[in-house]
Amino acid sequence: MVLRLTATSAITPIIVLAAAAALFRVYTAPERIQKRLQTAKEVCDKSGGHWMVDAHSAPFCQRD
Repeated sequence: MVLRLTATSAITPIIVLAAAAALFRVYTAPERIQKRLQTAKEVCDKSGGHWMVDAHSAPFCQRD
């Protein structure tokens, strides 16, 4: 009984931390996506390409 209580007490904080980490990543996802797209746009411009959006609203870099 004591071992089971100890195991539960050790596992519960891990589960709570994992859930909090997952919620944090979901909450901050739009910021990371915007930063990644901005970086991609800058790289596209510097490499001589043009930032385009296709028919499905998906951005891409078109190089000549």
